[in-house]
Amino acid sequence: MIYWMRAGLAGAAIGVVLATAPAMADTKVFSRSGIWEAYSGTSDDGTKVCGISASGGGRWFGFKYFAGDDEFTVQLSKDTWEIPKGLKVSVTLTFDDETPWKAQGTGFEMQDGDAALQFEVPFKQATKFLKEFQAADAMVIEFPSRKALKAWEADMKGSHNIVEQFGKCLQRM
Repeated sequence: MIYWMRAGLAGAAIGVVLATAPAMADTKVFSRSGIWEAYSGTSDDGTKVCGISASGGGRWFGFKYFAGDDEFTVQLSKDTWEIPKGLKVSVTLTFDDETPWKAQGTGFEMQDGDAALQFEVPFKQATKFLKEFQAADAMVIEFPSRKALKAWEADMKGSHNIVEQFGKCLQRM
């Protein structure tokens, strides 16, 4: 089970319930490990996609690869966020004690209407990102430019196996 929690409130955890990946036209979950699930299929425009996601407590984290892209797409969503479409928000994502990944997320709306942020990890950095994701015990996501967006912390149980399944999906693609 994963626990998402607000930074500084280690005792106030919310258990996560797995859910299917939002914003997909025709995807199917083909593997689960811990709180993570791997899925594949096609996007709204018919592009082949492989992805990994976890959700719970009104939050959703996922990353995906669309066939032909030069990057992986990372998406974050929370049902209480109010982020205008197109707004740029600094995002810092850290696996254990590794060097933080820093990006400018762009606001958009998920299919279910929840506000979300999206940023890209260039394909040339994807191997490093996936190795850190796979080996991590914890992931912390912070929003340094927006104090109203509280930090998230995730237990990465199951990440090792799910990244292996994600890799198999990419090979099939």
